[in-house]
Amino acid sequence: MRFLWIAAALAVTASCLPGAGGRSWAQSAPAAAAAPAATPGASPSAEQLERQSRDAIDALERLERSRPAPGDADGPVVTWAQVLRDPDNLQLNLAFARRQLALGELKGASATLERVLLIAPDQPEVQLLHGLVLYRLREYAGAEQALRAALAGGISGRGKDEAERALDAIADSRRRTLGTLSVAAGVRYDTNRDQAPITGKRLFLDFPIAADPGQPDSAIVTIARLRLVHRLTGQAGHELFAEGTYYGANQLEIDDLDLRFFSAGAGMALHFGPFTVTPRGHADLLQLAGQNYLTSLGSEAQLSWQALRGLVPFLEASIDDENFDDVHAAPSGEDRTGPLWRLAAGFRWQVAPDVAFELSGARATKNAREQYEGYQTLELTAAPTFLLGGGQFLRGELTVRRRRYFGPDRFVSEQTRRDVDWVARLTYGAPLSLYARPLPGLAAALEGLQLLISLEQQRTVSNIPNYDYLSHRGQILLTRSFRF
Repeated sequence: MRFLWIAAALAVTASCLPGAGGRSWAQSAPAAAAAPAATPGASPSAEQLERQSRDAIDALERLERSRPAPGDADGPVVTWAQVLRDPDNLQLNLAFARRQLALGELKGASATLERVLLIAPDQPEVQLLHGLVLYRLREYAGAEQALRAALAGGISGRGKDEAERALDAIADSRRRTLGTLSVAAGVRYDTNRDQAPITGKRLFLDFPIAADPGQPDSAIVTIARLRLVHRLTGQAGHELFAEGTYYGANQLEIDDLDLRFFSAGAGMALHFGPFTVTPRGHADLLQLAGQNYLTSLGSEAQLSWQALRGLVPFLEASIDDENFDDVHAAPSGEDRTGPLWRLAAGFRWQVAPDVAFELSGARATKNAREQYEGYQTLELTAAPTFLLGGGQFLRGELTVRRRRYFGPDRFVSEQTRRDVDWVARLTYGAPLSLYARPLPGLAAALEGLQLLISLEQQRTVSNIPNYDYLSHRGQILLTRSFRF
């Protein structure tokens, strides 16, 4: 015990001495670095680092999904009563049919257009809408004929773009194997990259010592994602898929937190009427400053159900066998080795053609070699998404996460750690060409490039001051997808 009291006194005294790079001697000395409690909370956890990678990758997927389907165009709200008052008005009927198409009322839109075709069978705009409705009904032969007739009739501008996209989608539907390569590059900024405590104090053996202020830092971010999908023969539409992902964040200041994340996975999507079962296996590698920090093998399964039009409840379960290594930035990493179990449930609701809402809850259990690294988590996330037209989307996300650890880290405190994370995120995506419309030449050169901007605030409230912190983050990415 005397040794512990002396060590505590030395730590308090040494924390007042300046060290290289502005860090205190207590934080930079080799003996302190070797103890897991000497710099507790000084860097993001493996869970947070992996979540950073997956959040950026998920944002790319949302950007791809935000592209409006052919026919999901903006337009005036026209009612059936207005059509009845002027049934021979071609533009009024077309606006009503387009509104039905955007709302997913495909049979109604088809009936409206069949009536319009009797009035103006050779109008390119009528042929375009007729082709889009048939495409959405998966009557591809008739859709292709109508869309090509619209293009031959001189449809231009937005209508031409819709027709060409629908024809490309029809061609894709006839192929059994499809590939998508998505790449992104940009900048990420964090006001508190090393997650310094908001109180300016850390505990060491339950004694408070001064902590350095949080260090802001920027990173150069690069992402690449390859996904292959093979459609099996048969009416059910079962699919096999394989995917590989890379995420890199090269810090400009805190080199120990340079991050590389590699993931490879494969699975299948099995369709049984309104139900879809998606089992998947994956292998992950996370590196810090070029050192292998986390290797993980895992499996997961999702069951989703098309309960009502636009409402999809889902249930997910996963297990990961996580193996950690000691690295310079986390010298006691091996203490975290152990399985991670997760169960989640929620629903996705298409409230309107341009508004979606997702609510999910999750429970996770992390077992580790040392009790103070094991925990249970309860999490709730609410996320509305708005399609703003022209390929733009805005997504808000609020997550509340409670984490309770299984035992105390006695180098820090006799108390067992309890955390609550509050994370708010806002993400905006848009085609870059949208901002160059006044310059057609520049808009054409930027075609296919997407802009993705994310803003985030995280407030972690902990009963241990070491882990009680506030951070603001921002990220700007330019992305591009290639289909083959």
